[in-house]
Amino acid sequence: MRTLASMAILMALVSPAALAGDTMDCTLSTEECVQKLATELRDRGFLGVELDQAQEGEGMLVKKVVPGSPAAAAGFEIGDVLVAIGDVVFAADNKDAVTAAFHGARPGDLIRYKVERNGRERTLKARLAKMPEPIMAEWLETYRTKHAEQMAAAK
Repeated sequence: MRTLASMAILMALVSPAALAGDTMDCTLSTEECVQKLATELRDRGFLGVELDQAQEGEGMLVKKVVPGSPAAAAGFEIGDVLVAIGDVVFAADNKDAVTAAFHGARPGDLIRYKVERNGRERTLKARLAKMPEPIMAEWLETYRTKHAEQMAAAK
């Protein structure tokens, strides 16, 4: 669950997430919310990493790099700690800026990331892609299930 919550911040760029924040943010029917999310995902850039909150300090731990993704091409590695996107540093007091930086990224954008690896900071650049259809289908199904469960629990 923590992974899902952490990845919501990075939804536009990473693998399965809480998908557009908490599923209860959408008060429409489950299928209407899924369609709304699908439309949003088509416009967002895809990096291809799965992230979780880093254990120490600020940043997000890279748990998975999707083979063949922009992240793989840029040199992301499992165990990297993502600490900044562009000039926006990950910190508890600027979550809105981090979210805006990620959600503003589009397919084709060249984005600079700062990661910590083995105690050293590195800069990686990735040209974002469109989200692959199989990954989008997985995200939408995860969202559909979670949203339906939350709607049922709210009744």
